Amino acid sequence: MLYNTWMKTYTPSEANKLLPALKQSLELLRLLKKQSDWKKQEINAKHFGNKTNLEEYKALLMDLEQINETIDKIVNDFEEKGIFIRDIERGVVDFSAIRFEQLMFLCWFADFEDQVMYYHGTAQGTSSRRKISKYDRWYKINVIN
Repeated sequence: MLYNTWMKTYTPSEANKLLPALKQSLELLRLLKKQSDWKKQEINAKHFGNKTNLEEYKALLMDLEQINETIDKIVNDFEEKGIFIRDIERGVVDFSAIRFEQLMFLCWFADFEDQVMYYHGTAQGTSSRRKISKYDRWYKINVIN
């Protein structure tokens, strides 16, 4: 078998049950990403325009760092569960899965798909997605150390 026993994996039906909560988390991540982008623009505008004092600049940097740490924590919490947020803005999410005893990713586009309907290999990206078949055999691992 070509998978790590430390990883949690999902069947398509298990992944589908998580989508409503995951969609909410993606919306929060998108909001935080926008805040991060705005903060970066504010920092650049004030820094390069020489319109800020040192204390204000430090405060802006600390705000940015806190926002980015929150984003990282949310993404890392999902990764520890075998769920990988590949692109926050596009809503691309992969779930660790085992299909016919090989590690794969169930792939979901939050903005365009109501359920998980595709998978791809671990060395491929979304351009290599294949439709899940009723003949596929999915296995579950729940071991996380």
